[in-house]
Amino acid sequence: MRPTDQYATHIPKLGSDYVWHRVVEDSPHVYIAIDEDQGRRVEVQTCEMAIYRFDFGRLTECLAAHFGFDVRFERMHNDPACQIGVDSPLAGVSFPVFLQCYRISDAVLFATDRSDGPFILIQWGDEPIDDRTQRRLERHNGLLLTLDQFASLDKRGELVFADSATSQLNAFREKHLPNTDAANPNIGFATPAGCIWSDVSIRFVDQHSVRISVHDQTGIYLYSQMGLVDARNRQPTKQWELLANFAKGYGLMTWNSPAACRKNKKRREVLSATLRAFFRIAGDPIELTEDKKGWRCVFRIEPES
Repeated sequence: MRPTDQYATHIPKLGSDYVWHRVVEDSPHVYIAIDEDQGRRVEVQTCEMAIYRFDFGRLTECLAAHFGFDVRFERMHNDPACQIGVDSPLAGVSFPVFLQCYRISDAVLFATDRSDGPFILIQWGDEPIDDRTQRRLERHNGLLLTLDQFASLDKRGELVFADSATSQLNAFREKHLPNTDAANPNIGFATPAGCIWSDVSIRFVDQHSVRISVHDQTGIYLYSQMGLVDARNRQPTKQWELLANFAKGYGLMTWNSPAACRKNKKRREVLSATLRAFFRIAGDPIELTEDKKGWRCVFRIEPES
């Protein structure tokens, strides 16, 4: 809890949760609690009437330190949940982390509406979840962690966590992380039948992943999923680097481009073959420009925004 600069106008009677005393300022910085029934006046300290507000930021920092996610605190007044961070266990992969603020059914709806894929939702208490909300949570691959079940306060008032939630989170990550085995990458986009290269759109999300759209099929893919991973060190290949440079030129590369070099000729051939295998589209995805002095992507490609 964090104290505010406001003071309460009433305080509870000692030993009672239902009887409240009115507080008045008797003189500058001197406050009196009035017992109307007994006709008594008792001086009270400002610490007894200070108004506290829950420190969402502090809770977020503690959760982030325990689970290892990045803090991205975004809260709007009256939202049923708020995003408090992003869990990124692997480059190019991220799961938004939400914290329940109001009813759990509304919090689940809020999280699913703002997530493109799997997400993590931290629930305050043990409010029961109805069948409809549970089905929605499962359909959107959401992980629900109940704060009361894995967090408590120690003797110093510090927040401590049990290992049970970490085990759940690790299982969630393992289930939803893509296959990054360099020897057997998960290659293959669900390209609709009859598509050509001009139907393909690629936009870089970050240095390790791209968002791909082909008609109504869309998804975020790591370099490893596209077969552009070095089997020796699991790092992106030179072909992935070339694809990123094409994105910086919005699909065009000439001898005036910063990344132009003679080695790109072979790299382009390998990149084209890899893209054909990934999308299962015939033809050359990267062709010579009309003046034969550069290359242009037949598909649309954009850099990270």
